[in-house]
Amino acid sequence: MKLKNKLSGILSILIIAILTCSFMIGYKTVKKTVAMIFVSHIDADFSFTDNWDYDWGIYKNQYGQLSCDGFCPDRAYEMKVDGKIPEDSLEAFYQIVDTSHLHYTMQSEAEMYEWTGCNYVYIKRDSNNHIIGETGITPGTHSTLNFEIINDKCKVWAHYNSISTLKPRDFPFKSGFIKIEQDAFQADTIKAQFDLQFSNTLESNKKLSWKGLIYAPIK
Repeated sequence: MKLKNKLSGILSILIIAILTCSFMIGYKTVKKTVAMIFVSHIDADFSFTDNWDYDWGIYKNQYGQLSCDGFCPDRAYEMKVDGKIPEDSLEAFYQIVDTSHLHYTMQSEAEMYEWTGCNYVYIKRDSNNHIIGETGITPGTHSTLNFEIINDKCKVWAHYNSISTLKPRDFPFKSGFIKIEQDAFQADTIKAQFDLQFSNTLESNKKLSWKGLIYAPIK
């Protein structure tokens, strides 16, 4: 009888453990649908798209030349002489180092972990004709806004990839909206206004939110 009760207890513990793991896995991977509203016009200031930066690592050196550091291709490093790019190597240097003006595609403010700002969002269409979007990271920003548009529905979540010992974590969408201009969308551009809140699975008493504007091509 004691053995039967013991086995029954062990079985109950295993069932609870399996159900708990299943719930946790499901909770982490579920991406909830946000209210996506198509509108004819968004009354907001999108002039942030006039601002731009060079790509990471591009800077003006002491000789007034656009150079790169940290993310340079090996061949570009080899061209430098005491930090200067010889005149006869300039053309070849700029063929392998991108010094394009990268215009901002996003303006936002957020209450997220390890977030110091974000000026870019990258949007593409995958092989299933789904539209996938993800914001960029910087040395000080390690939380990203992610969304996936499938037909007329939009799934959204925040992703936190900490520089600390924490494992990467998704924060599920809690409430909010995304407004998208219809004509721009049909021309393969996301022109949008959003205001989103997320469920904090690290600290339930700390609010997580992200709001702003997007003007970015779908590539």
